[in-house]
Amino acid sequence: MTQPTKVRRAQLCAELDACYACLYGHVPDELRYNLDPKEVHGEDFPGETFRGQCQHDV
Repeated sequence: MTQPTKVRRAQLCAELDACYACLYGHVPDELRYNLDPKEVHGEDFPGETFRGQCQHDV
């Protein structure tokens, strides 16, 4: 994947995240947990969210 493609893909993912957060009425803390639970609960947090599982597939 070329660099512009990676940048565009990241931009589209961010825009989709924002749309879903708005549609589901997430507040910033809920969104932070969904996108990166380790940021909220610390590095030793044992769980994974959908985003983490998707990154393993890429």
